[in-house]
Amino acid sequence: MRTCVAAGLAVVCGHDGTVTRWLHDDYGLQANASAHRNVIRLLDDSSHLKGLEFLSQLRHGAPVVAWELCLSIACEPTLVRVAGAPANHGSIVLAAQSDEALSALCCDLATRYSEATGPCAVLLTALQPQRKTQPQKDVYEELMRLYNDLACLQRSYANQNAKLERMNEERHRMMCMTVHDLRNPLTVMVMLATTLSQAVSDRLTSEELYMLDNISKTGKQMSDSLSDVLEMMRLNPGAPKLKLAEQRLDRLIEESMGQLRHLADKKHIGLQFHCTPYAAPLHCDAIQMRHVLDNLIGNAIKFSPSETCIDISLSSADQAQRIVVRDRGPGIPEGELARIFKAFEKGSTKPTAGEASSGLGLSICRNIVEKHGGRIWAKNHSSGGAMFIIDLPDRAGAC
Repeated sequence: MRTCVAAGLAVVCGHDGTVTRWLHDDYGLQANASAHRNVIRLLDDSSHLKGLEFLSQLRHGAPVVAWELCLSIACEPTLVRVAGAPANHGSIVLAAQSDEALSALCCDLATRYSEATGPCAVLLTALQPQRKTQPQKDVYEELMRLYNDLACLQRSYANQNAKLERMNEERHRMMCMTVHDLRNPLTVMVMLATTLSQAVSDRLTSEELYMLDNISKTGKQMSDSLSDVLEMMRLNPGAPKLKLAEQRLDRLIEESMGQLRHLADKKHIGLQFHCTPYAAPLHCDAIQMRHVLDNLIGNAIKFSPSETCIDISLSSADQAQRIVVRDRGPGIPEGELARIFKAFEKGSTKPTAGEASSGLGLSICRNIVEKHGGRIWAKNHSSGGAMFIIDLPDRAGAC
């Protein structure tokens, strides 16, 4: 056995001893170590049991000093002094010739690695009786001052972050209330204009009927836009989490088709649903998933010419469920496929009956699908029309 004269070794390891980062290595151990080698494997066989005891002591949350273990350097047992201290999600372990060398290594690491500042300060306190030189004392005092400053900054940051979160929640609540309060009178305005138009249509001129119809359409467009804004806010940070439960996607699709069928009938558009014989339940938020389906099928109706058909399909493959909505409209220009899911992005293709669009619908769809751990994309069918495809993992809510 020989005594080590190298400067030292420093690693970050998990609670189980797996090395996650090499901070310093004068012994050449890293070159022969695998990417996630356990710190025990760096020791000579004679020190394995003692090394396990050392890790056990570290897990108690206090610094461990004044240990002697044998490293396996060039297949030869080498006696070193070992110390360690708790760090984020694990520990920092140091090895050197002596406690004085460990102190010097601590000082060096603290100046080079911010994540080592706290653990090294704790180790220096534990090693303080062995530190004798004035330069080392000066470094220790400066290191402790920096550590205390850092702790104060962290507390200040935590307080400011909590304050900002409260402000964001309040802003979110106020915005939701404002949008909701704006939407209600618009709904009443649309209802009154429609009722008035139907009740006295025989006593109004064509121009007056046109103005009432314009009031109704404009109010509906504004109400739909506010609904999209409200939905987007619900999906942003600070909004309520998804309400997950086992759902049947085939039933959600059928419900969406039933609600939108009157819009398709007005344009003489057929809705066809194709489903695999067995549709397994999906862990998802039913309301949010219905919003996605309503948006995609509603868009297909908007952009489909009269006397055409929209195909909606549901299939299962590779532990995922796939929804496809295909129309027979003009399709999507190739240059717009990559950006149509961005907020407020409107494509150059126009709805076939002049329907309005806020530019938020597809962005909301992508947000909802991704929150369920899935993905959504669009492409053009080879025989014409656009296709919107959603893949959702069978346990979508777990993602």
